[in-house]
Amino acid sequence: MTQVNIIYKLSSLVFVALPGFSRLVIFYIAALMVDTNSFASFSSVYSLAIVVAMVGAIGSGLLILKDEIAVTVGSLLKFTVISVIVSLPIFFIFFLNSNDVELFVYLFLLGLGLSANQVLRHSIILEKKFFLGAFYETVLILSSLICIFSFTNHLILSIGISYIFISITFSLIKSPLDNNNNNNNNNNSNNNNNNNNNNNNNIKSIMVIGYSNLASSGILFLLPTFSTMISEPEVTKVTSLLVSVIGIVTVFPRAIYNLKVIDFKRLLEDRDVFNYKLSLFDYRKKVYLIMALGIFFVNSYALTIETDIPKINIFIYSLMMSSFICIGQAFMPETNMMNFINKEKYLMFLNFFVFFLFFLSFLIIKALNFLDGFYSIQVLCLLISFLYAIRSALVIREIEGYMSSPKKVEVCT
Repeated sequence: MTQVNIIYKLSSLVFVALPGFSRLVIFYIAALMVDTNSFASFSSVYSLAIVVAMVGAIGSGLLILKDEIAVTVGSLLKFTVISVIVSLPIFFIFFLNSNDVELFVYLFLLGLGLSANQVLRHSIILEKKFFLGAFYETVLILSSLICIFSFTNHLILSIGISYIFISITFSLIKSPLDNNNNNNNNNNSNNNNNNNNNNNNNIKSIMVIGYSNLASSGILFLLPTFSTMISEPEVTKVTSLLVSVIGIVTVFPRAIYNLKVIDFKRLLEDRDVFNYKLSLFDYRKKVYLIMALGIFFVNSYALTIETDIPKINIFIYSLMMSSFICIGQAFMPETNMMNFINKEKYLMFLNFFVFFLFFLSFLIIKALNFLDGFYSIQVLCLLISFLYAIRSALVIREIEGYMSSPKKVEVCT
């Protein structure tokens, strides 16, 4: 039984770690194979495609977890299409910096592929099929490597298409492996009736959760795009590589959270304050240790980046970027639990307020142009840390108020 648990936890870690590792490999090799200007364009479009998936697909994924929806091939395609439709406003950000139609098509296909990936990943998390998930992500990274070396001039297009077909294929593989097929069929018949009646409500929930997530997590992946607008290609290169390596560091807290998310949800529903806080303490203890090692790793990696920018500036920049990431990871359970106690709109308000101040600061810095581009990005990182700390305090207060309230409040499951 111990060996099974070890394999289960290792599979979960690999499942969560490989997407970040894949991005790092793609960005690192692409930086070596293309010129600086081409890499800046590639990293900007790729990062924006990640943001596209962060909106609709993450919204769909959290809805799948919240309502415990069994995902079939048909529902994978449905949720993917809905996710992209919900994310359409994000594509307009692309036109702030470029009106290249061909590149827009590439962005759309990559956004579609990453959205399918996120929907399937949340289905795997719900069903706890982490071994299959680890195999799925391994195939994706191998396909990405093939795309890098075989289709260097069409990286975005080839990676997007491969993600779409591989996600559909693994969705077909996953369905026969479901041991609860009969239960799922019964649930699906009920879910189909509910979906017909509540389709608009589902789309609304996806939009609320998705754009709330964008206003929170999407800030990190918008940094390369914003960097191209207010700084030099060298700064964008450093920003893209740091974002990629930080993505690797954050997979470990995410892996711990994925193993506990259903338990957190149950404790919240039962209002088991003692065990909930005990689980939070155990989670944060591990996260702080991991993030301390992660920050050391990020800063060590930052010093190896080949660029004309002074090493001390890159070191300081990586520290600033790591600080707001650490805050976000430490308080990830409370932030996500807001979606399970019908506080999505309040969380969306907080996240959009944070994003509004961040975006407003970016526009002011861009318009006034009173700082060097590299220092402008650093100022934005400091601002994000401050805003994340305020948001975390408000979210904790809301969760504690819910847990201590004598009135029983029904949680949607």
